[in-house]
Amino acid sequence: MSRKRRILSGLLAAAALLVLSVLPALAEDYVLEEDGSKWYADRVVMPDGTVIPIVDHDNGETQEEDNTEPTVVDNGDGSVTVITADEDNGVRQNEDGSVTVESGAVPIIEATEPPRELTPEEWDERMQRIIDKNGAYTPTAYRNANGTMTEVSVIYMGTGRSLVEINGVRQFVNTVDLTWETEAPEDQVLAMIYTPKNGHAVLRSDKNKKSTAIMQCLHRYVVRVLAVGKRWTFVDYNGTRGYVQTTSLEFCANDHTEFRTAQVSFRGKTKGKNTVHVRSATGIQLEEYPMGTPITVFDDNGKYCEIEVEGHHCYIASEFVTYDEPETVAAATPEETPEAPEAVGDPEAAEASAETPAPDAAPEGPMEVQVPGATEAPDDNEEAAG
Repeated sequence: MSRKRRILSGLLAAAALLVLSVLPALAEDYVLEEDGSKWYADRVVMPDGTVIPIVDHDNGETQEEDNTEPTVVDNGDGSVTVITADEDNGVRQNEDGSVTVESGAVPIIEATEPPRELTPEEWDERMQRIIDKNGAYTPTAYRNANGTMTEVSVIYMGTGRSLVEINGVRQFVNTVDLTWETEAPEDQVLAMIYTPKNGHAVLRSDKNKKSTAIMQCLHRYVVRVLAVGKRWTFVDYNGTRGYVQTTSLEFCANDHTEFRTAQVSFRGKTKGKNTVHVRSATGIQLEEYPMGTPITVFDDNGKYCEIEVEGHHCYIASEFVTYDEPETVAAATPEETPEAPEAVGDPEAAEASAETPAPDAAPEGPMEVQVPGATEAPDDNEEAAG
């Protein structure tokens, strides 16, 4: 190789080394997103080549690196809210418990450990705060036959009859004779829990799903309505006040007067140790009640009765119902009221039947007739017991 060629080769090699050393210095750092966009310090380059500058909306200048420490807020439920801007971060709590973020914030970071269970003392303290906020009870008055109003304590509510305590004595009264403090419209002062899918609604301390869950309100149980909201309704569930989602309620007026009173019976007897199951509108076996349990009957087609028992609206086979004597039947004329069926056998025989397993409230296998007033579709998640 000639001397000139050696010199030229050396110059080219030096130039290549110089270019390779300069290129890294010219390159900019960026973050490549999943959509193909490249995020630089002062701009975003979209996949189609469009360049979008990153601008500070407060002063119109290119953003500078924010070295301020983030603010961490404990939400009290095991999660935290991280706020990364000190001024006007635009974080607000929504009614359903979620967080809306307008700028510079990360809404919720899940806790690495589940929240600690409250001790009984801590739970009592929390419940006392809830009572202080929502009220300890719902003032309720009973109007007797003379029109005199007497304050009562409600044990449980029904749409036909309710069990109350008057001057220390428990007794049934017609619900239509009860009034209570409420802001609900007249046609929505009563409601039944309506949750055919999961069987209950959650009574909460406030109008959002992040608030304390006080208890479960069971499907088709009657509640007093204190105030109706678009998303949440304020109710009294057997003496406990709280909020239930409005979509979980079936409202009605306090005007039910067409019913008869009766007791749960077995083979015509109301005394004994046997128990009888009630059923849902679709025939699903539910709770069982002992002989002699008072019930309110709204409809009887000869095979099944639509009833309320201890605040629960449900159904029972007609063969397990014995009506009260005509003079004690409520909201029915004597000529409309059939005589109570005579008991079969003597009291000793009724007691002896207690040793026999109690039957279901309906025949075994699929029911051949539609339960009166059935409006619910079968729930795929429900199974008949036993």
